[in-house]
Amino acid sequence: MKAYIITVMFLLIIPAAFPLDYTLFVKEAGNALVIVNVNGTGVYNITLPEDATQLRVKGGLYTKEGNALQLSVGTTREASIAYQTEALTTKHNGSWQLNFMPSEPAPITVYLPDSAVVSSTEPVALIEHNGFVAIRWANPKEVMLYYTYEMPEVDEFESLPVKESTTKVMLWTVIIVVVVLCALAGFILLRKTPKKSQKQNVMKALLHNERTVVECLLQNQGAIKRNELERITKMPKSSLASSLHNLERKNLVEIDKSQTVHFVKLTRWFDEL
Repeated sequence: MKAYIITVMFLLIIPAAFPLDYTLFVKEAGNALVIVNVNGTGVYNITLPEDATQLRVKGGLYTKEGNALQLSVGTTREASIAYQTEALTTKHNGSWQLNFMPSEPAPITVYLPDSAVVSSTEPVALIEHNGFVAIRWANPKEVMLYYTYEMPEVDEFESLPVKESTTKVMLWTVIIVVVVLCALAGFILLRKTPKKSQKQNVMKALLHNERTVVECLLQNQGAIKRNELERITKMPKSSLASSLHNLERKNLVEIDKSQTVHFVKLTRWFDEL
């Protein structure tokens, strides 16, 4: 209990204490989307997994040699790095293990699907359930996470005694046909929308107002005038400004301020998820 209280206290003060924070979205297959937010000015050295792909950097200049990325942040004072990797998780006998080491001690949040069951964490973490499982650490040097996924309920039909009969053969034939048709339909659907679930995972982790803004943009082909966005969402100016600021930090929206009326649009990185 004491360790839990200390963890909560650290989580309350981390925004002001650390220049980096890490957010990991982990899918059931074990692959992860990693977002590193940088707050402050200077040069930051970030170590990437060897298999890191779809690298995106916003808000700073960077050089990359091997798996070492050096990021320089100037007057923007804010930057973000995003990449995908399969190197953070391993699976053994149905149990998953996640191991992540930040470039320096920093706040870390891991999001798992809602069906995940966390068995233990190292060090102690704060765990929340809200349509997904969020695991938060204050400022660890390295984190270990052990979890499994809830097994689907066994079909009652499978527990019945095996009987050789024409009826059962016909029933199995129907089941096989249905399964094949469902698999084919699922394959076609996945080909049309292969990245939908990843966008949904990111949106689940957003605050209510942030999610409202993103949903409005999606309903308007990904771009809209700021005054129209304010009218549709019915948000106070201060709340909308705060939400847009947070979404910019997370590399989800861009704001074009070159015109009298600002233009808000989804980032290319989010569109490609």
